[in-house]
Amino acid sequence: MEGKSTTSSRRLGSRRILFVAGALEGGGAEGQLFQLANALQEIGHEVAVATLSPKLVQAKFEHHPICQVMTQSRMVNAALLGRAILRLNLLVRRRKPDVLVSWLAVPTVMSSVAVFGTKTPWIAAVRNSQPEAMRSLPVGVIRRLLRKALARATMVIANSAAGLNGYRALGLLTHDRIAEIGNCIDTARFHPPSVEQRTKSREHFGIPDETPLVAYVGRDAPEKDLELLVRTLAALPMRVTNLRIVVVGVSAKRLHELAAAAAITLPASMQVHARMQRIETVFMAADVLLLTSRQEGSPNVVHEARACGVAIVSTDCGDVRATMLPQDLVMPPDALSLAKAVAAVLEKGSQGRIAPCPMSPMECARRWVNAIDSILDR
Repeated sequence: MEGKSTTSSRRLGSRRILFVAGALEGGGAEGQLFQLANALQEIGHEVAVATLSPKLVQAKFEHHPICQVMTQSRMVNAALLGRAILRLNLLVRRRKPDVLVSWLAVPTVMSSVAVFGTKTPWIAAVRNSQPEAMRSLPVGVIRRLLRKALARATMVIANSAAGLNGYRALGLLTHDRIAEIGNCIDTARFHPPSVEQRTKSREHFGIPDETPLVAYVGRDAPEKDLELLVRTLAALPMRVTNLRIVVVGVSAKRLHELAAAAAITLPASMQVHARMQRIETVFMAADVLLLTSRQEGSPNVVHEARACGVAIVSTDCGDVRATMLPQDLVMPPDALSLAKAVAAVLEKGSQGRIAPCPMSPMECARRWVNAIDSILDR
């Protein structure tokens, strides 16, 4: 069953917006889309999301899965994507959206074909500093197709200057029909915890109030540089006594395999959670968020952790440096340097930390509407 349908009578000034995405669950970019689509629907626009994931998601907007489960065969996947493009084209012709928004690389390539002959303006959303990899398609093929698709887009909207610069450096973005709209934060979930909330969050992990806690939150992907992560985690106990570590998003087996390959031993006090539903529990418990990525756009975990009052120790990736607060440290990609930085932040404590003012999903939705109106007015 699809999400709640829109009403047949359109409100004055409302827009029909059709998003195309890989999924609505699974990562930071997917979570951002879910929040944005819900907020757009709430402020009176007619929103539908077509996804390559066959899994239905309950939401305030319409949800249209247009693809079957991908396989290990590139030929089969190419056929599935071709069929999904046809379904998307039919969906565009049936719904007649005012604008189509493609979310990430493969949906952008699909959208450039699906809107052909429909005169539908479309926006390509860039969420990282380089296109996302897809196991069933060669990277070179994705980039060649994406370069042509982005050249046809009515507008490109990125969530950071780092994303735009990364795409330009790869030769994928060659025009200036662009806008920048940052990530939104659900402030009902991500905010500085009360004393009671912090104690409860720490009890969830079995960690006393005064024990220093470093967290890592991220998926298993090459750009996250998990090899650097395990070397940094192994170096931390030499710099900080009585330290506790919580890792979320990567399996314990994977971390120990990487540690064994590097001939290092991970701290015995480390907890690993491959998945966690309420990720704000980690941020409300942590003192420091560690990020070891080689490249990012605007890492959602950094903004969510900051909103909870957590200090950031990170490599120089994405917009981390451009958005850093006084309590944050950006370091070279070296395990000892990162470990020293974590120790320095913990020694300073939480006194005097500045709380950011994150953008709400509603404000983010209004900025997107302004961008959409700008291309429709033209």
